[in-house]
Amino acid sequence: LSAAGVAFNIFGPSSLVRGFSLIRILARYGERVAGHQATLRFLSDLRAWLFERLFPRAPLSAAGLRHGDLVSRLVADVDALDSFFLVAVAPAVAVLAIGSIVAGLLALWLPVAVLLYVPLLAAAAFAIPIIAVRHLGASGRHAIEASAALRTAALDGIAGHRDFVVNGAGDRAIASVAEAARRLGRLRTDLGDTVVSAATIAQGLAGLCLVVTLCLGLDALHAGRLGGPTLVGLLLAVAASFEAAAMLVRGTARIGMGLAAADRLRAIAAMPPAVADPAMPVPLPTGSEVAFRDVSFAYAAGRPVLEGVSLEVAPGRRIAVTGASGS
Repeated sequence: LSAAGVAFNIFGPSSLVRGFSLIRILARYGERVAGHQATLRFLSDLRAWLFERLFPRAPLSAAGLRHGDLVSRLVADVDALDSFFLVAVAPAVAVLAIGSIVAGLLALWLPVAVLLYVPLLAAAAFAIPIIAVRHLGASGRHAIEASAALRTAALDGIAGHRDFVVNGAGDRAIASVAEAARRLGRLRTDLGDTVVSAATIAQGLAGLCLVVTLCLGLDALHAGRLGGPTLVGLLLAVAASFEAAAMLVRGTARIGMGLAAADRLRAIAAMPPAVADPAMPVPLPTGSEVAFRDVSFAYAAGRPVLEGVSLEVAPGRRIAVTGASGS
């Protein structure tokens, strides 16, 4: 009978483990659906906001923006923000939720550990990522600019391929692209080194918190204030909360590059319009018409596109002009 009872008690925890595993799978699926839906909605609103501000400023080439840089800002800089919710907002909310639950459990069974757990978790989840992002500010901006320079060099090489070949400058174009790629690689390596350093410090704080919680828990266990399974559960909960904090640390490089990309997008959205509307517009004259008398035009001498064209357009009239391709 006792053997049967022990076997039954084994199946009980096993079913709980399987149940929690299913809950974890469903929670991960829900988090992915909600996160990607929020990301896609954010990108849609961001692109609409950006293009709404770019239309009055066209042509942007008048502001000194090269084609490659403009393409980089409209594509790469927007894409740099696509995972901002997944690497910044969602992990921060998860840390706050999980940390609150674990702190409540520690306060219930191991109150002394809360005094160390809360500041260590806050340091690992928020202080270290904030310091890392501030340190990565210049590096992230340089990485975004280097990525734009690489795209510009590549686009210039493609658009001017014929000229490079004719003038024997193909090697110079290839060297320009290679140098831009090396610079971007060096900057990304620096970003990675900073993230690794931040993650190492965060893991050290997690280990310190686990060791101290274990020591305090063993004292409570020997004193009879805490059971062995409860202690194990508390240690696993503490480790899980710091794992959620590690997601924020791992995303610091992408957060830094995202903030730099946001600054570049705000810069082009704040450029002065190419054509400024007058503060006191003059009303159009009424009763006027547009007239052409024997108009001729040619891009090159001896090859006219228009020749001897006469046309009158009255106000409100709609005219369709047809002709050969190029005219």
